[in-house]
Amino acid sequence: MKVTSKPIKRVGVVVTLAFNTEYQAATDGFIMAYDTSGIGEVSSMELLCDAGTPPTLVRSQYRDTDGNTFGNVSWLVAKGEYWQVNWAYTGVVLWRPLAP
Repeated sequence: MKVTSKPIKRVGVVVTLAFNTEYQAATDGFIMAYDTSGIGEVSSMELLCDAGTPPTLVRSQYRDTDGNTFGNVSWLVAKGEYWQVNWAYTGVVLWRPLAP
């Protein structure tokens, strides 16, 4: 078996984005979103990502079933894919692009 390597990708600068907004990835990159609400209610955060617009495939999901938990979702996105994080409360969405 021959093992070949590919160039290592560098990470770009982290960008803070909005919930409930569709984005198209200009590069490969990571999404991470987390809850800061402390709402005390049952809730659900969904990260959707696929090649179509709007994205419909749930790739990562956080469900707070007791209203006392803070959670997060994350996913690696390929260049050209569409993605969004749906959440009704306060929190943070972070995008970290990768460059060849």
